[in-house]
Amino acid sequence: GIPGPLTAEQSKLLRIAREGNDKILRLIDDLLKLVKLEADMMKLNLSPWRMEALIDAAVEEIRPIALQASVGLRKEVDENLPLMKVDGVKIQGVLTNLLSNAVKFTPPGGEVRVRAGLRRAPASADEVLRVSVSDTGTGIAGENLERIFDKFYRAEDAASRQGSGLGLPIAKRMVEAHGGRIWAESQTADTDGPESGGRRPGSTLHFEIPVEESP
Repeated sequence: GIPGPLTAEQSKLLRIAREGNDKILRLIDDLLKLVKLEADMMKLNLSPWRMEALIDAAVEEIRPIALQASVGLRKEVDENLPLMKVDGVKIQGVLTNLLSNAVKFTPPGGEVRVRAGLRRAPASADEVLRVSVSDTGTGIAGENLERIFDKFYRAEDAASRQGSGLGLPIAKRMVEAHGGRIWAESQTADTDGPESGGRRPGSTLHFEIPVEESP
């Protein structure tokens, strides 16, 4: 508008161009993050954080998107979680990505739930913090449960949705950089019958990171 007034059609075209430019910038940023993570060049800025605060921040960031999509958000966080030494920005980024994906694949009227609590690591006496993000979408096919963490992989049912296919690979590497692990579980709609015990379709993504308490 600096050189003069814009028509409605010009404003529309400029908005489309700006949105396209923003998508390209996000893709470039994701690619750079992934390259640095794969090359072990991205350093963790470790400091004391409360997981409750990181979850709250991620939920509030996603809440406007959930409201627009008519999807409910629910938190179930255990009390008295320890103060943990993590990179808060990166862990919040993981949470935001998982919540954003869950909302994206949940139909209107559905619900996304985030849970967090302490667990014992398998075959170990060490404690881990497990965070789980569940949705009430159509679920993930069994053959895709591991492939969703591959670069640029997008399931057929996700082809019509926006995204670069880099969010989950980045989340996986950020969790692994903290010494943790991430995985997906699913109950798909085609198995939601009497033999499923009445479970609702949907998927859950879990990640665990070792508890390294900070004084």
